Amino acid sequence: MKTYATIERPTAWGSLAFGGYDQSRFVPNNITFPFDANDSRKPSLNIQAIVSQNLSNEPVNLLPDGAAYTLVDFAESHIWLPVSACDAFASAFNLTYDNNTDLYLVDPSTHAQLVERNLTITFGLGETSDPGKRVNVVLQYSAFDQKATYPIFENATNYFPIRRAYNDTQYTLGRTFFQEAYIRVDYERGNFSVHHALFPATNAKQQIIAIAALKVGSRVASGDGSRAFSRSTIAGVSVGSVAVLSFIVFFIRWMLRRRRNVTDIETEEPKEIQVEFVDHPKLETDGLPNLETDGIAFFEKDGQPFAKMEGHVFAELQSPQSELANADVQITRTDLSRMSELYELDDGARSSEDLPVIIVTKDPPPG
Repeated sequence: MKTYATIERPTAWGSLAFGGYDQSRFVPNNITFPFDANDSRKPSLNIQAIVSQNLSNEPVNLLPDGAAYTLVDFAESHIWLPVSACDAFASAFNLTYDNNTDLYLVDPSTHAQLVERNLTITFGLGETSDPGKRVNVVLQYSAFDQKATYPIFENATNYFPIRRAYNDTQYTLGRTFFQEAYIRVDYERGNFSVHHALFPATNAKQQIIAIAALKVGSRVASGDGSRAFSRSTIAGVSVGSVAVLSFIVFFIRWMLRRRRNVTDIETEEPKEIQVEFVDHPKLETDGLPNLETDGIAFFEKDGQPFAKMEGHVFAELQSPQSELANADVQITRTDLSRMSELYELDDGARSSEDLPVIIVTKDPPPG
């Protein structure tokens, strides 16, 4: 449930510094609180005691059930305490619990007394019950003097900003508490500290101090033990990081080079195969090599088998009546030793029977 409250204009502005703190805004102390072992949990601390005086000016214990492990949460406006603590507040300051709004209301008469006396409430914070190891943050009643307005109430109503919490996961110190407290957080060392706040004039000069970084090899105390960061550890982490980075770069370059080689192979055009013999001219038919041997060449002309040797044409290979006129022909190399005898004869003595040629029919080559 959301609540709305009206707060008077502050005489000192809030303070927020990253990486440091404003020394002029708090009373220093050497008490620190470790971060919770559960990293997902917000900063938490032990409230060891809450004490004050009642309307009769008698000392009262406002935390009767002992220490409460409490969250620190600036996003929450109220203070959430065990039910027994809320009942103790109600008894000491004459508060009335409202079931409809879950608020502790302050009637006009009681409000006047509280304002007049300006009672104080002291929160004792520490890891142990030892009073010498506590931080005492004192809140005046003015920090609790708040009003709830519409839509909670039709008319402005005074209330005391404490809420009932039913287990330690709900115990919370909200912004009401930090009106009188200053918190300093050191994430590198895993701890924080709480201080009683000071309220210098708004025109006072700030004293911003940076939180010192850890030195190499120093130890950090935390809630789960001590951690040592030595030079050898840092060096090992550095070398390992460089090795991993180098491997990643090498792998990426290897993949890019492999992909480029594959692309080149896929796009490479097939080369035409040509065969040439020494001392013989190169002849091509339909993009395929024809071989010439011993001064005689065999090829096709006008779709017919054709043989020629130094200006002579064999009529049998180009005759229309030849059995080879309409055949698919492949001429293969054979023994041409007798060709010299044929060359010495005249034209009338030449016949196809003397040709040392083997003719084989087959399907034509592609293309």
